[in-house]
Amino acid sequence: MWRNGVLPISLLSGTIIGAGIFSLPYAFLAAGIWASVALLCVVTSAFLIFHLLYADIVARDGDDHRLEGFARMHAGMPGYVAAIAISVVQELFTLTIYLVLSMSFARLLLGVGWEFTGMVAFWIIGSLALISKTRRVALWEAVATASIILIVAIVGVWGIHAWGKIAHMAPLLPQNIGTALIPFGLLLFAFNGRTAISTVVHYFRFLPIKKRFRLIKKSIIAGTLIPAGVYVIFVFGVVGLSSGAVSQDTITGLSRSLPLWFGIVFGALGILSLVSSYFAIGLDVKNSLRFDVGFSSAGAIALTFAIPLLLFLLGFQNFIWLVEIVGGFFIGLEGVLMLVLWHRSRKKNNTSLLHIPFPLIMFVWAVFIASVCYTVITRIV
Repeated sequence: MWRNGVLPISLLSGTIIGAGIFSLPYAFLAAGIWASVALLCVVTSAFLIFHLLYADIVARDGDDHRLEGFARMHAGMPGYVAAIAISVVQELFTLTIYLVLSMSFARLLLGVGWEFTGMVAFWIIGSLALISKTRRVALWEAVATASIILIVAIVGVWGIHAWGKIAHMAPLLPQNIGTALIPFGLLLFAFNGRTAISTVVHYFRFLPIKKRFRLIKKSIIAGTLIPAGVYVIFVFGVVGLSSGAVSQDTITGLSRSLPLWFGIVFGALGILSLVSSYFAIGLDVKNSLRFDVGFSSAGAIALTFAIPLLLFLLGFQNFIWLVEIVGGFFIGLEGVLMLVLWHRSRKKNNTSLLHIPFPLIMFVWAVFIASVCYTVITRIV
């Protein structure tokens, strides 16, 4: 149960539950609570199918490749270049988002004026995963997932007394369709666990093929659904605790409503949850640069280690803007590319890990294309 259940599920859910969770309370209030919950259900469904489809590619074509390698295999050099531009750049900016958010947690733990020092410490610790083994990272994911679920449970229970007053503190319905879609890109960022799928498939590589596929599917389903429940509890708890006055990063506004000791616990567990996702994403970037781009192991580690900090120092420090661009645009494009690769991979080899009805696959297409269009119209143009 522990080795074949908790650990692989934690690999996925621990990667998913990261920086994105802290953008959701603000977005849910802006869009309307119930409209946002409905949008969350749509995005959860899309990513459940998306993760299964990507696992299908990995299981069929080999877990020693990442998205870039699969693109070169099934779409030639144009697909390979597109995958590099979308995936690696997106992941490096995602690591930068974690550095930005770590400053807010460092302020809780160390006090005002120590944010940059805390961020540098987080960057060093998070980068240690680049020399870690898969199962060691899996153990970190399990511990970190338990930590973030604990903090979400505490926030939810502590704020439950105010749940009945949420209707008076926050709009339940959006003012218009544009307002209803405010959380769209943020939710895509908050649910993306594609970087952990190859690791989940690799985790079961020594098992018989039928048992392996069954456990992979169970791990992906559970690992995708758990974050959805965690997000709802967290949003309602934050809104209840903050009486509707939620900051963009959640942490700044919530810290005003928390006693000092809880702020320290919140900060420590929050940092731990960010480190877990930084581990998994950093490991995926390193492997992509090494196996798919062709860098040496030392070169891949050096680039993954240095570029996020460089982007931060160049001024990419607006948390919400970064999450919207990475989630709505880059992850949306990545989803479209992955669907193209899945179709081509299955056409070459009819064996499949799963059987999903065509309308559901078209539903995933629609979600990712809509996300890209919405982000371009509202945030880029």
